[in-house]
Amino acid sequence: ESKSALKKSSSILKFAKGSSEKTNLEMSSTNLITVAQALHWFDLDLFYPEAHRILKPNGTLAIWGYDKPIIEADSGNELKAKKATEILHRMFDCEPVGPFWDVRRQLVYAELRGCEPTPPLFSQLQRYSLSDAAVRPVRSLEAVGGYMRSWSAYAACMRHHGWETDSEQDPARTLVRGLQEVFEVAEEPVELRLAFPVFLLLATRQP
Repeated sequence: ESKSALKKSSSILKFAKGSSEKTNLEMSSTNLITVAQALHWFDLDLFYPEAHRILKPNGTLAIWGYDKPIIEADSGNELKAKKATEILHRMFDCEPVGPFWDVRRQLVYAELRGCEPTPPLFSQLQRYSLSDAAVRPVRSLEAVGGYMRSWSAYAACMRHHGWETDSEQDPARTLVRGLQEVFEVAEEPVELRLAFPVFLLLATRQP
């Protein structure tokens, strides 16, 4: 629906169905390609030649992603926010959810080091760590649990164990209860900021 609305509202947007390895776009047809929190899923042996094919000479390949979020809170709650971050990161890394992350997730934690675009297809690689530009959405405690439910590892864990959403075994419920204990609330009047440290890679297409 959103794509249909965009098509109706703009005459300059074009849509094409394809994959990262076979875009079906014309050769040398674009000045910029962006990849958002997705490069670790691509077949790079196919993607980089395809990106080189559709970029114009000296065009830019921009790849960005983000690390595990840090929980921020209002002034005076810094220690509680630190404890809350530790709880959230344990949910990322440890049982029961941690073992269900795809191994390629480690590439994101390493800011894609070792799989960057390289010569002869690309040159002038630039790397930026944009901690000051981290995305900081405001979320309630319950919404942080909802964020956890968006993880691929969470879904895989729930399927593997046959657990029901919002059951006693649901790790998202465990996370919310842990945050409630840290902030000493029975319900969820607390609003938190999730800061996602962003990294950016820029590379130039070789002629």
